[in-house]
Amino acid sequence: MRSRVRSLALSCALAVLPARAAGGPTWRAVVEKSQITLHVFKKGLFSAAAHDHHFVPTQWRGTASFDEANPSTLQAELVIAADSLRDRQPSLSQEDREKVNRQAAGRDVLDAARYPEIRFTTAGGLERAAAASSGDKADRLEGTLAGTLALHGRERPVSVRVVAKKDAKGWWAHGSARFKQSDFGIEPYSGYLGTVAVHDEVQLDYELFLAPAQ
Repeated sequence: MRSRVRSLALSCALAVLPARAAGGPTWRAVVEKSQITLHVFKKGLFSAAAHDHHFVPTQWRGTASFDEANPSTLQAELVIAADSLRDRQPSLSQEDREKVNRQAAGRDVLDAARYPEIRFTTAGGLERAAAASSGDKADRLEGTLAGTLALHGRERPVSVRVVAKKDAKGWWAHGSARFKQSDFGIEPYSGYLGTVAVHDEVQLDYELFLAPAQ
């Protein structure tokens, strides 16, 4: 219990400390103006009777930092509480959504009790970067972030597509990434002899507003 309390305290402390990359300011995702969605798609002979699932985390944080005069230096981190994913499939009843949420956080999928965080961190800067500017600093970016995804006790390389534009208030960014559940030791759901199942590959879409970190 004490170790869990210490871990929680450390996580809270890290949440308020911006991770600054050398030579550039730090930007923090504004949760209220942002959205992250993890899509799990159905398959199987009887998939017409099943549903795709669209999980949205309720507890997460994200930061990015880079030198605007050299946007390829972009570094980023995204941390999601594994037990905070909530299915937004509108065709399900509230009771069924809550059942799906429990299954997703349970031992057979994310095992959130043992692995409470899903974390993406960049391994380098923005690859294949294209930038535009109205002066000596970039105000539009496009490229790919190569990084490491830590999920279910395993770490694997994952690439994230990034398209971002800056206005007077901050940066607006969107993009997506795909990865396989099996790469992280998660067996994709399959029932009724495989006639109702989900694809191994899932897709994460994001739309973020990043404001200057205080």
